[in-house]
Amino acid sequence: MDLLSHPQYPQMSAHYHVSSSFTARPPIGLAASAAVPVALALTVLALTPFEPTFPSRGLDASWISAMNAAVAQHLRFGRDVIFTFGPLTSAYTGEYSPTTDVAMIVASLVVAVSIFLSLRVIVGPRNRAWLLGFPWV
Repeated sequence: MDLLSHPQYPQMSAHYHVSSSFTARPPIGLAASAAVPVALALTVLALTPFEPTFPSRGLDASWISAMNAAVAQHLRFGRDVIFTFGPLTSAYTGEYSPTTDVAMIVASLVVAVSIFLSLRVIVGPRNRAWLLGFPWV
């Protein structure tokens, strides 16, 4: 006995109809199902700095090198180094440093996969092909 046909709630059974049949979604085409892994790969390739930049001269490049040097010397951000960026500066800037290279790649991969999964939820199951356009935006 379900809740709506219970004798204690007669007024509810008159207003609501509960169907026991389940309607399946139509099958998704091959192109739409292939769009998800292709879009994930393109998003990761677009957002992960597999070819990082190298330190250069100038004022704008000096703070990036200083942040990488602070990570290399194991300085504590907020106490030893006061700056608006933290230990994952290299993930944002994409500048190579031997001590921050692995952290830069891993953090960039996490960001790329997180953005992709967020977009996949927003797009929904019927419009998965739209995910292919994101890496070019």
